[in-house]
Amino acid sequence: MLGAKGALTIALFTWATGCAHSWTEERDRPTCLVLSAGGPTGLAHIGALEAVHDEHLPVDCITGTSMGALVGSLFATAPEEPLRQRYVRLLDAYRAESQREAARNAMLGGAVGAVIAGVVTGGSATLPLLVGAAAGAVAAAEATRPLSYPRFARVLAAYEERQVIESLTLPFVTFFQQRQGTGLALVVARSGPVAQAVSRSIANPFIFADFDPVNAGYVDPGGDRLLAVPVEETCRAFPRARLLAINASGQASVWSAKMNCPVLEVNVGAPAAPAAALAGNNEAFAQIVARGYEATRFALQADRRR
Repeated sequence: MLGAKGALTIALFTWATGCAHSWTEERDRPTCLVLSAGGPTGLAHIGALEAVHDEHLPVDCITGTSMGALVGSLFATAPEEPLRQRYVRLLDAYRAESQREAARNAMLGGAVGAVIAGVVTGGSATLPLLVGAAAGAVAAAEATRPLSYPRFARVLAAYEERQVIESLTLPFVTFFQQRQGTGLALVVARSGPVAQAVSRSIANPFIFADFDPVNAGYVDPGGDRLLAVPVEETCRAFPRARLLAINASGQASVWSAKMNCPVLEVNVGAPAAPAAALAGNNEAFAQIVARGYEATRFALQADRRR
């Protein structure tokens, strides 16, 4: 349950849209969900979408940045499937692919180690043979990172069945930043492969140690205050919509005076979820999903009472 601070935030953001009545009563507008960045805390979006379902609120469009893009895409590509299980199955697929890759790398590492040992010993001494085999094993372990960007992007593309954004039954938009000259430009992904756009939105070198934004030319936009909770860009993409913004970013959302969509913001609040929650099969995962659920139901019910 949100405390008084969370309730005050909800009231302020609803009032800031200039509406004379509650966000809930804006029923003539389509409802668009805005899912923020937030790393592991962004798993709260799963609970938020479960709460939206239980509150019988129709979802007409969905946007997201970073973790919000990932969760939003899982929902948009299969809106009839239980979202929590869909995320868990994605992580299961990633773990299975990691194990296959580790096995391939171990075989390759063993072969490399044998070659090293053969060169060092001329095919005889036992100790150098063990040293060579160990060198191969180390190389194999280095090659199989526990969290690999190209592996995750590959698994996501297969899992989402290589669907394209413009063919989805539920309109979906995501965002990433792309190199332009010596700076970065915003890309609003409204067409093309879903998984490719989402992979670029989650491309964070602090999460994926093997991702190099300089070589790739694109990066997760979550560090930009305007894009961490992409309210304004969502209103630009869907100008008639009322926006339900789920903020798991840990910072206040911002937008300009030009943004005129009604907004109800749900602030998931502190503390940040631990990285272990990303595994999808532990108590940390269950707790952050529950926080998103409770905060969203509280916000929707509080707005109805206004």
